[in-house]
Amino acid sequence: AEKLNAPNGFKNSGIRMNQIIAQKDKWTRAELEDRDSYMVKQALEIIWSYPVTKYKPEEKQLYSIALDADSDFTGKQIAKFAYKDSEQAVKSWTDMYARVLQMLHSEDDSVLTGLAYTSDPNIELAAHVFSSPNELNSKYHNSNVQIAPGIYVWTGMSTQYKLNTLRRFFACFGADPSDLVFYMKEQDNENAADDNPERYEIRKKYWTFALPFIQEKFGENGSFSNVHATTSNWISGFFGVGGFNVTCTANYDCASVQFYLGKTDKNKNKEAFDYLYNHKAEIEEKLGEHIKWERADANKASYMTYKLEGVSVTNETDWKRMAKFHAEWSKKFCDVMLPLLKTIFPSITLPN
Repeated sequence: AEKLNAPNGFKNSGIRMNQIIAQKDKWTRAELEDRDSYMVKQALEIIWSYPVTKYKPEEKQLYSIALDADSDFTGKQIAKFAYKDSEQAVKSWTDMYARVLQMLHSEDDSVLTGLAYTSDPNIELAAHVFSSPNELNSKYHNSNVQIAPGIYVWTGMSTQYKLNTLRRFFACFGADPSDLVFYMKEQDNENAADDNPERYEIRKKYWTFALPFIQEKFGENGSFSNVHATTSNWISGFFGVGGFNVTCTANYDCASVQFYLGKTDKNKNKEAFDYLYNHKAEIEEKLGEHIKWERADANKASYMTYKLEGVSVTNETDWKRMAKFHAEWSKKFCDVMLPLLKTIFPSITLPN
């Protein structure tokens, strides 16, 4: 009553939404709820009404790739898979991996059983199959998935590693990898849920540890001098040619160094790759190892890669070995390849 009759109160208010209150004799929960309903209706149907349309956005089409295809599955989201006469929807690559192994095990239970209970760790794939759910957990922070009673498989690796391992399992079972077909859609990175937010913290901790090794190797004002620790699984060093870099990558299942040729002009990338490839024998002799050469004709970029297997960014006991590898091989790539490339790209800054 005081607010209703006061000077400039509800009865004397020029604000339209207050005039409803001014007409009430009492102001209880019932009146509050009536006014609430009125305001919601005004907001939704009059002030901020939304358009009505029959338009439906086109659904993303699934596309299929068989297990035996030489494809990169990174960034792809699986919707379902088909194996022989069975087709199953799945939530993730891990889900698919476990279900396919369950199907293979149902056809022949001797393979996984033999791997799980072998006493010889050097047998092919023995490091992936266990008789206990707790093996590897402390190292990889990922529970093993049960395939059958007393049979567990490790799933704590990247999608591409899972697919490579699955091909090896198919060989053990004598199964045809072309019988397994994946149906996928492109990963919607903007809306995709992050199923492992801890990985960002792990990566930043690793690069904080590893960068001093790399920067010391290149010296003051070297290719990595302005690089800082990041939450990505890679960092890149530069040497004076836009689009070209040397990249260090730290993954759950390996570490790698890549000499990347990715200018906007595809022809320039292929020209640089071909020039280096013509010196392949000389380059690999100086490096002391064979490396992977990827001209990647269907893509804009080309690259050369060398990997360190058997390490994981999730295992801190591997970090020193990984950091020394990243430092040594990124410097090796630059020392050997940049003097050759400078012939066709004079702006290249040679390492000290």
